[in-house]
Amino acid sequence: GSISEKEYCYIPMGGLLPDASQRVIAVGGAAATVHPSTGYQLCRMLTSSTDLAATVSAELARPNFSPDTASAAAYQTLWPRKSRLQRDFQVFGGEFLGMQPVDNLRGFFAAFFMQEMDVWGGF
Repeated sequence: GSISEKEYCYIPMGGLLPDASQRVIAVGGAAATVHPSTGYQLCRMLTSSTDLAATVSAELARPNFSPDTASAAAYQTLWPRKSRLQRDFQVFGGEFLGMQPVDNLRGFFAAFFMQEMDVWGGF
């Protein structure tokens, strides 16, 4: 076969979290929910959407509604401390792997995927 068309795709992996002081609530890829190791973001976005909707709904129902308070609560829901720490560790791991020589990576991943799936499946 021949190549009939090439497509360039850029998936930002890592990067900065959204500015939590802004009123516009970033969601999905705009909220840096792209997994820094795999490039997937849909699962993270979907799992956070219910809690985010509940938080925004509760804020909108307040008699003393404040857009600043609502957006701060939304970002705290999207990126609680535990999630930020986990993401920082994933970004570190991705950056570390990116600095390794290709031959080391081939050996690492060959050994990694030789393990039982329940050992590496969560990564």
